Order: sequence, then structure tokens, then C-alpha cells
Amino acid sequence: FSSLYLDDPLPAIDDEAMVAHHCDIAVRAVIRFVIS
Repeated sequence: FSSLYLDDPLPAIDDEAMVAHHCDIAVRAVIRFVIS
């Protein structure tokens, strides 16, 4: 997942945080789309 945004792989902890962050953004985007 992080390879889509970064050239180098991240450590496990940072990678999990990155995935969680982008998942949160995706969820918010979907919610906004559904509401609108």
C-alpha cells in the first residue's frame, strides 16, 4: 500500500500507521460521496 505513495518501504509500525491514515481518508471520502 505504501508503495503507491513512497519510493522506499516503511518500517512495519509506520507502514501500519500509513495504511490506517489512508484508509481513514478513503472512508471519509466515501461517506461524503454517499451523503452528497
